[in-house]
Amino acid sequence: MTAAREANPELRHAADLAVLVEIVVNQADGRLAKLSVAKSSGSVVFDVVALSALRRAAPFDVPPSSIVSPGGRVYVHWNFHADPYQACSPWNARPFLLAKAPSSTTTATSASKHGP
Repeated sequence: MTAAREANPELRHAADLAVLVEIVVNQADGRLAKLSVAKSSGSVVFDVVALSALRRAAPFDVPPSSIVSPGGRVYVHWNFHADPYQACSPWNARPFLLAKAPSSTTTATSASKHGP
């Protein structure tokens, strides 16, 4: 985060920023399956810095089966803070389980019903 503050003046005095990131990791190899902003900090620069940090950190260790959802993926909401004391602390990471694996046909069906 220090390098990001040096490169981006708008982050130098922005200790109150926080972005909620949704991370989806493949159980088999720890690679990112999806990475997105669930709730923006209001600063595009800060949001991108958080996403970039996660991309650089991947792949992750193979996750324990207790946090793997049906379909073989791990879902995590993680709050990243500009405050250096909270920053990207694992205390701000919340894994959650899906009741069933997401279906790609559900998404396709929904899209075809509601648009071209």
